[in-house]
Formats: sequence, structure tokens, C-alpha cells
Amino acid sequence: MTGLAIGALLTNRHAVAREARKLVRATAASLSVGDRSRADDAVRRQSVDIDDERARIRKPLGDGTVEDAADCRDALLMAVKEYHRQTSLDTKHKQGAITAAQIDVFEVMLTDDDGFDWSTGTVDLAISQYREKSGKSANTVQAARRRLKAMGVIEVVNRTIQTGREKLFGVPQRIQISSLVYFTPENMIVPLKALYDRFVGQLRAARTAREARRRAKGEDVQRRRLEVRDRRQKRIPALLNPQGWVNIVAAEDRARRAVDADYAALEAESLAFATALARSTAREGRLE
Repeated sequence: MTGLAIGALLTNRHAVAREARKLVRATAASLSVGDRSRADDAVRRQSVDIDDERARIRKPLGDGTVEDAADCRDALLMAVKEYHRQTSLDTKHKQGAITAAQIDVFEVMLTDDDGFDWSTGTVDLAISQYREKSGKSANTVQAARRRLKAMGVIEVVNRTIQTGREKLFGVPQRIQISSLVYFTPENMIVPLKALYDRFVGQLRAARTAREARRRAKGEDVQRRRLEVRDRRQKRIPALLNPQGWVNIVAAEDRARRAVDADYAALEAESLAFATALARSTAREGRLE
């Protein structure tokens, strides 16, 4: 700040107050390291750490056997498809209470080759993986999850992991990773639950009949228990969320450069305003 500017401020206490407020705002903006919103929104609300008990869901479908889990999984998909067909006939819904595109995403959730874990009844695919496997957009994937949750078909656990990066202003210490999805047929809306109960009953009856025929032929029929698999979780943030990791590294770089470049200038400007403020206050007796 120049000497002329300081002199002008001394003659007008209101100008001093106004300029002081501008300095505070400018300082705060400078320290925000450019993209503050990205740092604030690095993780979604109600997210839990990957090691939190709430992120360790074990809720397999069925009675604990592979055969019954398969019947329950098939019944879920059949019920959702039938609900889509029935509601599509209603002009109120047009495309159905759940759309065909959203059902494509649901099928990915239920495919063991894609990420469905039989032993825990969970899916931990990232949005990008849903997009690749279903051929649908990210918006469609997110809309499908919201709709399925609203119908009581699934629950979603938002997860995060620590970044381990240097603690700098505006640099997140946690990064969002893929959400954990698990299935809740017991919580489904009434019409959908009725369809599910009907289909799972039919599938179980058909399986029991097949087993009876095999036993009649002298075959030894044994149902397989679901094995609890100790799936080693990926722990590398850069792999779990590549784009988010790039943003964090960029924010860290901006934070370092901003502190080095701005500190001396901010210090000098702050001292100049403090001097002007003190002189004005002394002359006027108070600062309004």
C-alpha cells in the first residue's frame, strides 16, 4: 500500500473499516488455494471409513446355501423386471417405476463376475465400473441406485479412505472410494415384496422338486454352504479413486506454491493496514 493511500484512509474511518474488510476477504480467498469447493466436497456426507464396522457388511441372500442364494438373487431380478412391466402400463409412470436402463444397472449388481460377493451379499463396484459393464451413463447409474434404494431393494454405504498426504489448507485428508451396496428384500415396498415372495417361492419349489427327483434316482443331493471369503481390500487411494487422487495432488501443489508466494506480500499489506487502523482509531477515539 502506498503512503498516499494510507494518508487518505486516515481521514476517513469508514474507508478504513471498508478496506480492512476487503483485506480480510482477499486474504481468505488467497488462502483458499483456488478450488476450495473441491476440497470441501471431497467426500460425501454420511460417509464412513473403509475400516469402520458400518462398512463391513455381511448380509448374504437366502438361507446360507449357494443354491438358495441363487434363487433369491434370481427372484430379486424377476420381481424388479415384473414391477417395471406392470408400472409401465400405468400412464402415471410412462417408463415404469424403474426404467429399463436402471434395470440394466441392477443386473450388473447381481452378476458375480462383475462384483457381487455371494458370501457377504455385497457389491463394491465404482461408478466407472458400472458404466463400463452396463453401457449406461454415470447419471443413469446414480439414478438406478437412488431408485432401488427408494424401493427398499438396496442400501448404500458411502466409504472413504485416508489419503496420507501432507496436512495443508484446502487439501483433503480423506478421499471418496466406491460405495458398498447390499440387498434388503425384507424392506421392499409392498407390491414389489409381494412379487419377490411369489417368485422366490416358485424357484424354491422347483429346486425342491428337482432335488427330490435326483434322490429318487439314488443320487446324493447336498446343498453347498456359502463360504466366507476373506477378500483382501485394496488400500491404495490412487487406484480406488484415480480422478480424486489427481485433484488432491493438484490441490497440495497449489497450497505449497500459494503459501510461498503470498506470505511476504500479505504480511506487508497487513502491517500497513494495521498501522493505518491504529492511527485512525487514536485520532477519532473509536472506529465505527
